[in-house]
Amino acid sequence: MFEIQTPNYTDHEAPPFMSPHLVSLLYSHLMRCHLASIGLNVNFTIHMCTHTDL
Repeated sequence: MFEIQTPNYTDHEAPPFMSPHLVSLLYSHLMRCHLASIGLNVNFTIHMCTHTDL
């Protein structure tokens, strides 16, 4: 078994290199990618459902 090593940051303690501006940029970028992948999953699911119904 592999253990994932994560830095021990608390919720109120950010890494020193993360400024609020970088965090907001990163967050908006991640949300855009996340929403895009959700859209792809929905389209793929609809595509599969319509083909299995035939």
